[in-house]
Amino acid sequence: KNCDGNMRGSCYMSLTKNGKIDQPLVWDFDIAFGNANHITTEQGASSTGPEGWYIKTCSPWFDRLFEDPQFVEELKAKWNEVKPQLDLLPQFIQDHANQLKYASNRNFASKEEGGAGWNIHEIMWPNYVDRGSYDNEIKFLKDFVVKRLAWLDQNIKNL
Repeated sequence: KNCDGNMRGSCYMSLTKNGKIDQPLVWDFDIAFGNANHITTEQGASSTGPEGWYIKTCSPWFDRLFEDPQFVEELKAKWNEVKPQLDLLPQFIQDHANQLKYASNRNFASKEEGGAGWNIHEIMWPNYVDRGSYDNEIKFLKDFVVKRLAWLDQNIKNL
């Protein structure tokens, strides 16, 4: 779930040379993947938890797209195409977390110790939970992704 993906702020489009609308950039994930709880009931959607639609139900743009049978069929086909790659995300996350472990230690070390001085326990928007450690954050992210993919897989098939 990506609260910024609702076509209201952090979404940009362009026209291709053949006149088709394109959305070339996928970015701005600071309030995605269960990392925000400030949108909890917008049009029946929730920004927390891996279950439930968010974008599909809180954006007039996507509301309309999901009414189009051709769009839904193309979405299902694209999902079936990319799902095997998405299933690799938990390992991708762990591999990168391992590479960044030393840097994360420095990031949260005091300035006197040569670190950036960030407090891992300070809750700053959009974060709403102190998970206590870098490893716990990584575990949360991987668990969220696994549960989200399972939910999407089931619910995209049932569209």
